[in-house]
Amino acid sequence: MAKVKFPNDNVEVEVPAGTMLRDVVENNGVNIHFACGDGRCGACLVKIVKGMENLNQRTESEKRTLELLGAEPDKRLACQVKIEKNGDVVVENVY
Repeated sequence: MAKVKFPNDNVEVEVPAGTMLRDVVENNGVNIHFACGDGRCGACLVKIVKGMENLNQRTESEKRTLELLGAEPDKRLACQVKIEKNGDVVVENVY
């Protein structure tokens, strides 16, 4: 199991590897907003404080959007993130 923490919302949950971050957010009342859902808009930009190594690689769509946003390497689009490995992941809201 992976432990996912959202310090801004005081939420901490355990999920199995393979879980999409969007599902974790939506099922636990975390304050991250989604618009397009496919990595084009950037509305769900988050900062990965810890555990980037436990996540999937960026999709091509996510890479393009992050580049357009001028996002730092610790930023991801929550709609594109899959928790692939067990371990801690700490996520902070950006917007």
